[in-house]
Amino acid sequence: MTEALDFPFGDYDRLNPSSTESADDPVRVRLPHGGEAWLVRRHDHVRAVLSDPRFSRARTIGSDIPRSTEAIPSDTFPNLLSMDPPDHTRLRRIGAKALSARGIAAYEPHVQRVIDDCLDRMTDLGPPADLMAHFAWPVAITVMCQFLGVPVEDRATFGHWADVEMTVTQYSRAEIMAARHQMQDYIRQLVKRRQSEPADDFLTVLVQAGHEEDLSEDEIVGFGSALLTAGYETTANQFGLFLYVLLTHPDELARLRSDPGLLDAAVEELLRFVPFFESAVIPQPRMATADVEVGGVTIRAGECVYADLGIAGRDPLVFERPDELDLARPVNPHVAFGHGIHHCIGAPLARLELRIGLGTLLRRLPGVQLAVEESDLTWLRGGLMRGLETLPLTW
Repeated sequence: MTEALDFPFGDYDRLNPSSTESADDPVRVRLPHGGEAWLVRRHDHVRAVLSDPRFSRARTIGSDIPRSTEAIPSDTFPNLLSMDPPDHTRLRRIGAKALSARGIAAYEPHVQRVIDDCLDRMTDLGPPADLMAHFAWPVAITVMCQFLGVPVEDRATFGHWADVEMTVTQYSRAEIMAARHQMQDYIRQLVKRRQSEPADDFLTVLVQAGHEEDLSEDEIVGFGSALLTAGYETTANQFGLFLYVLLTHPDELARLRSDPGLLDAAVEELLRFVPFFESAVIPQPRMATADVEVGGVTIRAGECVYADLGIAGRDPLVFERPDELDLARPVNPHVAFGHGIHHCIGAPLARLELRIGLGTLLRRLPGVQLAVEESDLTWLRGGLMRGLETLPLTW
């Protein structure tokens, strides 16, 4: 067996994917805690691991697996991200209809109103203005809380809890767990309220499903908190990163401005092009429950595998000119939302927000540009995801 390489391979540099000189795939890596694991980066290998039921998510929860952080991963309540079938199948089926592309389409007017309101407030401030503070974060938390049914007055508190949960080094393990418990306690109270006061929101959908199917209160709480945390943080950072990429690729931006019909394809290309997770923290490891061959390598039962979705999006065997941004890319089978049974259930909502948000920004601010030099932008550190601390704009 080839000697394991130390992982992470180095700090990420803005949006450059993590890399190593090793051409092996899968590659054996040694993580800071818990020992050695496998890392897959090729597009076909990533899809194979993510779709093979012999690689378990549930087996990694509460286990001393190879990992980047000292803390052993745990989940207070069961949720889709930590489940295997049949529990995963049952819970996902309940949420799938409301979170389908067709179900989310009915939510488009609400998303447009939120985006218009936030953009109104940002433009009222006059340039320069910080997109992250005045648009990206407010849009993402407002849309997600409206979808779940969280009252307006509690949204800032929810945003803080989600921020703490999605960090690695910015907060202590005790602070992260405290924020998780506070969020879940709050959602539990909201679930109890929805049992007697149903509303037009996703928690009500889950509560009503709980009466008809074998869905526990803990599962409803876990589903709601996981959806809020993942949907809020990811979409907010994507707003900033996607606009940053467009502003630093002026030819492609001009192409999109001249042909707004490219917007859907542009969102897909930006999802492929932006390596979203920090290279040091690739999420959602899987544990082999049997010996499985991937790319000519046997991954033994009990061994863990990490899949680098960012590198898979730059696989030259799948994507022509993979390191170039091409907003009209005709074929784009990226894995930015994962693959297989754990493909992000909130992807239709994220796509809707990104499409409307970017389209509205570019339409209403035709002269938008960076208000500082690109080299002066500061990047987030210590979190699960890449992102910008601020994105100062003028127009």
